[in-house]
Amino acid sequence: MVPGRCYAPRAVAGSPPARRPRRALTITAALAATVFGVLAAVVWYHPEPVGIDRLAARVAVELREAPLTVVMRASSFLGSSPAIALQIAAIGGLLLLVRRDPRPGLWLLAAFAGAWFLSNGFKAILDRPRPDAGLVGSTGAAFPSGHATQGAAYFVMLGLVLAAVLPRPWRGPGSVVAVSLGVLSGLSRIYLGVHWLTDVAGGFSLGLAWLAILLAVRADASLLGSSA
Repeated sequence: MVPGRCYAPRAVAGSPPARRPRRALTITAALAATVFGVLAAVVWYHPEPVGIDRLAARVAVELREAPLTVVMRASSFLGSSPAIALQIAAIGGLLLLVRRDPRPGLWLLAAFAGAWFLSNGFKAILDRPRPDAGLVGSTGAAFPSGHATQGAAYFVMLGLVLAAVLPRPWRGPGSVVAVSLGVLSGLSRIYLGVHWLTDVAGGFSLGLAWLAILLAVRADASLLGSSA
């Protein structure tokens, strides 16, 4: 050390920057949970659809065309619980065989299972009626939309898994397809007339909160595996 010269302390590797993703995810979870809480309170005190719900329903009816209906039906099916269970079994099983890594499949399962339990739990509590008639069959309460909750939690997690395991040229397209399918899965429920807009907004916010919690846990351990 040269006398008279001041030296700044060296930054410790993995200090504040390493905590930033977790902090951002915690804030995201809190904001998403707040949005969900506000929507849930509105539904609790006023179960009937509000103005924006009826407007979105009218717009959905006006947009209905045969080709778009096929797309929305397919998106709704792919976002259903049985279809997601098959996806997890196939993707998780394939990655276990090829990469000998069970963790991506387990993270997908955690995202789906948490979204399923949360959405069905709040449905049982709030018991909001669904729209009178839709293009597909539906059962149970309306709020929050299970498809939207799973769309935000499972399909975004799927996008992250694909970004980690696919060959480099396919990472971006694979992730975009997965996330887009999650969004379409939720929006399809409005188009098909089985959910109100606030049901889907509540599902997206609830799913995002659960996803952020899972990713905050993952931030310390990088459990999705390395793609290097």
